[in-house]
Amino acid sequence: MSAMWKRAVVVAVRNAFHTILLFGLFSPVLGYKYFSTKTPYAWGRSVHDKDLEDQWFNDNSGELLCSAIHTSVVARHGTRYPGQDDVKKLTEIHRKILNDEVKTRYPDLYAWRNPFPDNNNKALASLGEEELESYGKRTAQRLFSLFAEEDIDSFRYITSSTDRTRESSRAFFEGLTSVLEENAQTEEDEYEPEVTDKLLRFHTQCDNYVKSVGNNKTAMKEYYKFLEGKYIATTKRKISEKLGITEDTLSPVNALIYTFRDIRTLYLGCGYESAIFETSPWCQLLDEEDMIVQEYLGDLKHYYKNGAGHDITWKQACPLVSDIFYTMDDAIESLETMDGADDEQGYIIGQFAFGHAETLGPLYTALGLFNDSTPLRADNFKEHEDRLFRSSLILPFGANLQLILYECEPQDLKANEDDDAEHHPEYFVKLLVNEEPQLLPGCDEFLCPYSIIRDKYKAQVENCNFSQICKWHPKDEL
Repeated sequence: MSAMWKRAVVVAVRNAFHTILLFGLFSPVLGYKYFSTKTPYAWGRSVHDKDLEDQWFNDNSGELLCSAIHTSVVARHGTRYPGQDDVKKLTEIHRKILNDEVKTRYPDLYAWRNPFPDNNNKALASLGEEELESYGKRTAQRLFSLFAEEDIDSFRYITSSTDRTRESSRAFFEGLTSVLEENAQTEEDEYEPEVTDKLLRFHTQCDNYVKSVGNNKTAMKEYYKFLEGKYIATTKRKISEKLGITEDTLSPVNALIYTFRDIRTLYLGCGYESAIFETSPWCQLLDEEDMIVQEYLGDLKHYYKNGAGHDITWKQACPLVSDIFYTMDDAIESLETMDGADDEQGYIIGQFAFGHAETLGPLYTALGLFNDSTPLRADNFKEHEDRLFRSSLILPFGANLQLILYECEPQDLKANEDDDAEHHPEYFVKLLVNEEPQLLPGCDEFLCPYSIIRDKYKAQVENCNFSQICKWHPKDEL
């Protein structure tokens, strides 16, 4: 069997497995498969690769005939390996819990050996490549008529400086071009992504954010309150009882922050192993209630680090917001200034950017998405069972936001048109998050007039001064 066929078989088996997980026939995590931002893409949504051709190219609902003229995607990298610190910590925890009771109750956990190499620090996993390659294929199928006749110059690829985003970008490119290769004038050696941390890893470039939020525990006070609260204490007690050990085994005495780290590491170990190796003995130590608690703890972290918890978090995303809208402006201007049908369009047909949870979270908030009416806090966990900001669903590995720009005309234009009359098309935009339509704030329909959306975000687009926003002042510390 050739290497290509072997890889195809592996991908097919893995996809079948995750499809089974998705529809609930069985699960490696007791029926609850959400791991905050460490959730594989397919576990939070339905993924179908068939019958997608031109699903998004035309939008002929209502009184308008619309055809796509441009699309912009911002995606998170795919499923990755855990960080080196978590890998070492998981081995340390395993060493501490070994006893006769664990050997009897959980023989597979007793015999466990850490499957994660020390040198794979946050590297993209094969599942992550598959997630982005499949997404690239689906994007090409859904916008086939927009992309089919375009050459490489009509596409722009942007990544942050990390290897996992570059590899995710290439996987997407390979998926996209595999669908278009019979028509598109693309070659793999022509793939040349732009690397820009200011657009896609701004959380490392913004001094104000780094000092007031990123490295400031005060900014995360709600997270630490929940960490020190009754729910985490209950999880620790339950795990200790299951393992037949004293609670202090899982942490130094009087060091509650390490209590969290140990419990959190178990939770993440369960998630990473289940995603990458399809099963994990660590999952036996967590019931559904524990999983829900840990998921909310993760949401508190990302709400205050990557969401609406602090203004600086989303304000620092304005260069990315500006870039997206100016690219759409350019597409419209290019179409409006064409002298004839044979003129080259001369604008970017597809823009594809690849970043991190720290990219998408602030972008969502900057666009007014997933903002709960009541902020997430340590004391309102039960009130937020149906929260909008749920990182397992909006910020999983491979998460993506896509804007599609349409040129539209009235449905009855041809029946009533005067051949001598001059008709001016209108422009509309549609938003998709993780490949599902999402209403833009201020719009009642998924297809929204571009003029309304452009005006809504005008201040962020036209008054974006990254240097001024990110200039550190001691008074900025929260």
